[in-house]
Amino acid sequence: MSPATFGGKMKRILKVLMLLVLAAAAACSIPGTSTPAPPPQMQTAAALTVQAVLSSTPQIAATQTLQPTAGGPTATLRPSSTPPAGQAKLTVEDVTNCRSGPGIDYERITQIPGGQEVNIVGSYPGYWLVQSQEGICWITMEFSTPIGDLARVPTVTQPSTPSAGAPKAPSLARYDFICTGQNQIELSLRWTDKSSNESGFRVYINGKVFTELPADSSQYNLTFDRGGSSSATFNIEAYNPVGSASTSVVTISC
Repeated sequence: MSPATFGGKMKRILKVLMLLVLAAAAACSIPGTSTPAPPPQMQTAAALTVQAVLSSTPQIAATQTLQPTAGGPTATLRPSSTPPAGQAKLTVEDVTNCRSGPGIDYERITQIPGGQEVNIVGSYPGYWLVQSQEGICWITMEFSTPIGDLARVPTVTQPSTPSAGAPKAPSLARYDFICTGQNQIELSLRWTDKSSNESGFRVYINGKVFTELPADSSQYNLTFDRGGSSSATFNIEAYNPVGSASTSVVTISC
């Protein structure tokens, strides 16, 4: 193709393009007309361009999880795994009876060793209701030390009083004695409380009351004058308003 021919064709193409531009401009200026949609190829190119722009723009997450920094000013609060405080408990200094009710007229369920901690489940004037290894039982407040939230301990009612009767005789577990040069005898007594309704115990020396001890007692040490005799007798008696019961009388000789 000659240069002249090529130049002519280019001029015709440019004229056609100019006419198309003018026609498009005129169409945009005509009232009531709408701009024709671009060809599909142009739509695809535009969509790809927008997608490329969006993909190159840093996206901000709608929600973020802040990881707590050790020693930092902020941290994520988590539920505590520690159970709420408030369980009331008690301990006793020495072995203490735990009974089926609030008083010595009730049967002894078990004995709480000194220093052992038990849960308090109820209260009654002068007594705690506790959960022991042998079950629920009552223990006097006098010999116990409570800890924890006592305000949450419910008040309980007293169980029916068991039928009263004379106490059972205690069982002598052990005795030791020493005869001194001052005409005296030093005597150490140990016994087992067989009843649950005694008011107390009496220790007899030579048939006479030497001392009275409170309920639930189980030991006593004493010194007495043997009055020039080489022997003496003793026995231990449990008593209440209904009656009494005693160990056998034991004779000791120097």
